[in-house]
Amino acid sequence: MAHVIKSIEGQHETAGTRSGIVWVPREWFNNYEFEHGFEGQPGSFLVHFAGLAETRLQHMANWLEELGTSQAKWEVDFGETAYRDSVPEFWRKYADGLDGGSSAV
Repeated sequence: MAHVIKSIEGQHETAGTRSGIVWVPREWFNNYEFEHGFEGQPGSFLVHFAGLAETRLQHMANWLEELGTSQAKWEVDFGETAYRDSVPEFWRKYADGLDGGSSAV
């Protein structure tokens, strides 16, 4: 466990290497449905219903209805999603950091 914590803190990074842990954007995998609406967009990987308490089931029912009537709106080709540009850009910035460029991602 100590090794994992040190890796998270970047203590095992050296020139040309990283800790082995990369914090990728949460929105790639986990978009939240809030009381006021969905933070994602068509093509998002999933809808997360955390924190909705007693309204969770109604939100889920609303999504099932939406997908039943507008499935094509939400299931889009990869090339039409934000992932097409944001994922390669993220990893390019990450790789640039390994080569001495900015490691901010």
